[in-house]
Amino acid sequence: MHRRWSLAVLALLAAGLVAELGVLLFWPPDGQVVGPDPVRAAEFFTPAQIARAADYRGPQFALYLVGTALQLLALTLVLLRPPRLLRRLTGADQAGEGARRPLLRAA
Repeated sequence: MHRRWSLAVLALLAAGLVAELGVLLFWPPDGQVVGPDPVRAAEFFTPAQIARAADYRGPQFALYLVGTALQLLALTLVLLRPPRLLRRLTGADQAGEGARRPLLRAA
């Protein structure tokens, strides 16, 4: 069981590392990030539209947090208790079979 937890932590760290690598790859080469121009929302939207946008923002952030938590939970569950099909594909059902395919087993 300890090994499975180690693999789960390693997979989560790898996912975070890949995300950070994506940020570095898409960062502007000169490091200069162009900021937004100052704009007053009231110049383009009615007060009712601005209030509606503020009401919309709160639940959307909550949905984002719940979605992210569910994705992390699903990843952890797949790592700790792989589905039968995944075990069969990686050869984990057969003793020693997973050692012959380490990259597929790590996926």
